[in-house]
Amino acid sequence: MSLFSLEQFLRFRALQKRDNSSDDEHVKSRGDIFRDIRRQKPLSINDLCSRAKVLDKKWKAFLDIEDDRSANPLDVLQTVLITYAEIARLISSDLSIKAKLDVVQLLERLAKVITAREVLKLCKIHSSAQQLFHRLLDLLQSLDIISQSKNLELNKNVRTMYKNILLHFIYVINDTLLNIKFFKDDLEKHLQLLKVFIFYVDEYIISKPTSETDEGCVKSILTCVWNATDKTIVVPTFVKANCPEYVLKWIKKTDILDIQRSLISIIHNIARHASGVKALNNSKNIEALKLFEEIILRKLDANHPSDSIKFIRNDTYIIDEYGKNVTSITGVKFCNTELDTIKEMYLFYCMAFSLLYKTYEVTANINKMNTNILGELLQIVVNSSKMVTLRYNGCHISEPLVVLAKLFVDDTIISLFLSYKVKDTKIDKEYSMIEFFCNLLIQFRGLFIHGDYYERLTLRSLFNIIYSISCNKDACLELKLNGKLLIIIESFTKDNNSKTSKSVYNDELDVMSHIHMSSISGAASGILLNIKKENKNDNLRT
Repeated sequence: MSLFSLEQFLRFRALQKRDNSSDDEHVKSRGDIFRDIRRQKPLSINDLCSRAKVLDKKWKAFLDIEDDRSANPLDVLQTVLITYAEIARLISSDLSIKAKLDVVQLLERLAKVITAREVLKLCKIHSSAQQLFHRLLDLLQSLDIISQSKNLELNKNVRTMYKNILLHFIYVINDTLLNIKFFKDDLEKHLQLLKVFIFYVDEYIISKPTSETDEGCVKSILTCVWNATDKTIVVPTFVKANCPEYVLKWIKKTDILDIQRSLISIIHNIARHASGVKALNNSKNIEALKLFEEIILRKLDANHPSDSIKFIRNDTYIIDEYGKNVTSITGVKFCNTELDTIKEMYLFYCMAFSLLYKTYEVTANINKMNTNILGELLQIVVNSSKMVTLRYNGCHISEPLVVLAKLFVDDTIISLFLSYKVKDTKIDKEYSMIEFFCNLLIQFRGLFIHGDYYERLTLRSLFNIIYSISCNKDACLELKLNGKLLIIIESFTKDNNSKTSKSVYNDELDVMSHIHMSSISGAASGILLNIKKENKNDNLRT
């Protein structure tokens, strides 16, 4: 096959897609196009590559769709990815294509430029993210890219091309995950592909190949799983794919920090769903989670200054202790970023542990850790509460709140909580933690009707936290002075039997959330009961 330009090839793909003739006519049309390409003088590869510098702003013109209002950006992105795979297939059967590397490098550049964010920006609707996500997964499976990337019968360079294609697919899929709202069973039709992803990662971690491309693919896949399991409603599909068992297996086998970081967050995400808790607790590898703490974190802490991965408490705000030039287990110097990663891993380990075990085991372990995990969780709540998305560093406010709701049944932890304060630097005002959480509940009360799953879970967690706080005498005295809060709490007890309440709570919130939390109406009634008891005690004392 003679050299052809990328522009010609893309036009060929567009014509091929629009051709609605029979199979025989389709083959003839394909042959005619290739003959036309061979007759033409090919565009200079240097000229093509020079255009890469302006692709960031001119890619639509490059694909001849700038003035074509009918061009669907989803189709354009799909065309680029299919073309990339098509070139890899052609090269695998005809290694005489001299300029293959130049063409592929330019197409790689194009695939990076046309990201899902750009496509979604053009479409301006979240349904496009849903459509693109499912289309890409279908395409990834139909093109058989994952198996081709491991096909030892292919030339090494061709396998590398397929791995690069896989990287681009995962890159775009990850982008779409940030804009998707999943519904129950949305991933069921992709269950087999999820298993293929899991086997791909398993093969890498067990065999430990040295290819940087392999490591990049594995890290990207794990990031994708991390982002997907963050959508709690689809966790059961990952349970069906045996993801919990494999993740616990991998966490014992790998020593790559980035991979460990992804794995511990995947475990935490899975533990946020009731079926995930059951799967993790039923696994014979559950001890791997404890082993992860002992080998990676405790051993690191034992070989370095005692505060190296701990968190320090402050009466007004929470700060991290120093972390410069801390040496790892292997003797490698850690930079601040790596130390921060270890701290994050430790925090999310504690959060996962809190969701998996009974309350008395959790509180005993928290106390044994001798670290201010409580303060770190509160800091995430404070930071995320100021964000429009209610997320801080990718963590939704409901995540630490669910853990706190479980921890707050312990009197010692409640007492520690009461000693914290929150400072609003904008107005230079200090709040007690009780006042801060009451303000959050007042602020988020509208989520009862209009919120999504995570927002309703946020409200439910806040009610349970304040319910636990109300069991403390001093805290209860502060609560009963908040007239606005009491009116809101009483309104939620009255709504208990309304149709609206039933429609909100007889859904995935009851199915997915954890059994250690009362319903909102139950928690609201409990708060009022505790305040009523305290009022009676006041009357007796007077």
